[in-house]
Amino acid sequence: MRNLMLICLVLAVVSVSTVRADHGRVVYLYSAELAKSSDNGANAPTSGRIDVMESDLRSGKRSTLINGFYNGAYQDFAGSSIAVSCNGGYVAIGQSPTIAAISDADIKLTPSGLRLWDRKTRRVRTIYPGYTNEQLLWSGSGRYLAIVDPYSDGPVRIYDAYLGRMKAYSGYGGFTCAAWSAKRNELILVVSSTKKGSTIYAQPVTGRRRVLFRWRDTIDAVAELGDGTGYALCDGIGVFLYKSNGRTKRLPIHRSHNDPWGITLLSQSKGSWMAALASYSYGEPHVNTDEALYALKSDGCAFRRIAKWQSSYLSIQPDGGSIIFMEAVGWLKNPSKVVLRGQVTWGGEAVVDNRSDQFQFWTFDMPHARIGKMIFDSGPGCLSAAWWSD
Repeated sequence: MRNLMLICLVLAVVSVSTVRADHGRVVYLYSAELAKSSDNGANAPTSGRIDVMESDLRSGKRSTLINGFYNGAYQDFAGSSIAVSCNGGYVAIGQSPTIAAISDADIKLTPSGLRLWDRKTRRVRTIYPGYTNEQLLWSGSGRYLAIVDPYSDGPVRIYDAYLGRMKAYSGYGGFTCAAWSAKRNELILVVSSTKKGSTIYAQPVTGRRRVLFRWRDTIDAVAELGDGTGYALCDGIGVFLYKSNGRTKRLPIHRSHNDPWGITLLSQSKGSWMAALASYSYGEPHVNTDEALYALKSDGCAFRRIAKWQSSYLSIQPDGGSIIFMEAVGWLKNPSKVVLRGQVTWGGEAVVDNRSDQFQFWTFDMPHARIGKMIFDSGPGCLSAAWWSD
């Protein structure tokens, strides 16, 4: 990561001190020592105890799920991730391995692996020791956890939390993105080629894979529409709806072939709304990031941009600064509100201080609200966080 200095950040957000509505829960890795340290990163501790915490956003109550989950270097969790099943019954915590050279002949790997916490038994077990920061995706049923690594040649793994079994699926070398089906226990996987375009597969948890459809271009993101009538996808041109009858509709979300692009497509599992969060980065050494949140129905109607914001920073600043990474992470169950997560990162590469990896969550009403409501701010000392709908 380049050293960054925050110049400006414009985001329409209304914060609230007391949350009364049911806005779900947030599970996060927290260190009290890191939170209490000085604002100066040079004086911040480099190691300490990490607990797994949960905050109920309706009552404001904070509880400890795992006391003393890890005790050691904070840098060992610099690339960690959390994924909570849709019903909150399981929490997957993945820690990427870091290497420390003890001598020329001795290289030490820090403790790593993907661990699963069971809310019912309150126990933790390692389910995949070889975890290396792969993407973690829970199925809508809350039973299956997919472990995927886009743009790799490794197998796709699906873990059955009920039976405690892991199964690997090969033949997906070079796939670019994945998402769970909105209605079935099957994983949607996209295998892309710059010459041949993309093939979109459905990989059920039991049985053989099948081809859903083919696309003329490389696909970077995919999601099944919540009503099961087709798929939303993003290719080298922009965002499209692909219907089961083979018809397509292009949406007015455009991308440039020259600038870095990122997008999140998120459908309601029970409902007809879809959210698209697009991000464009451009410029050097003054780097600008434009982000916009769009809302649309499964049939492509009611399309509109409901929010936009921009951050700008100087990439050559030696002392670093802060930058916010935004991501659409879920939906509230009853109202049409999408939940966004912002990760506030301070400092340059490998810098960890009490301002690093602070997480904030907002909700946006579909489709009219242009102002988001902050529902959670982790504050300092938070290393990773995930939201789930209670």
